[in-house]
Amino acid sequence: MNLMKINYFLNKYKNHLIYLFIMNIEYNIKDVSSVENEKFDYDDILNLVDVSIEEKNNKENEDMKLALEIFYNENYKKTDLEKIAEYYRISKRKKRKHHLIKEIVKFECNVENEYITNRRKTMWYYIDELENDEIMCKYVVFN
Repeated sequence: MNLMKINYFLNKYKNHLIYLFIMNIEYNIKDVSSVENEKFDYDDILNLVDVSIEEKNNKENEDMKLALEIFYNENYKKTDLEKIAEYYRISKRKKRKHHLIKEIVKFECNVENEYITNRRKTMWYYIDELENDEIMCKYVVFN
């Protein structure tokens, strides 16, 4: 939005109390005429900020889940996903690939499972390194 449009907007709504909370271009406009004598105290303002931060965190969490689902869908075969599910002790019985991905992402996004998730990713990295080494690849059988 250019400066002229912003000035026009502010001049047009100068009788309104405007709260601009710029997070992904989100804003709230509160009409002053409906609450002329209402006063805002510190706790109200903190509550508004806390709610907006919580909403932002929820959106980021949903974005991360979607990104992980796309990553697993594009880069892993079902047999690889079954290995991950087995490591996490997730039932893989009669599950299609997308159901397995959803279960794995749900497990990995849970804060309580952060240690197990990081350990699994570290072990998979080590296996990858061993499989790509000229000498050690003869001794590693993971697939």
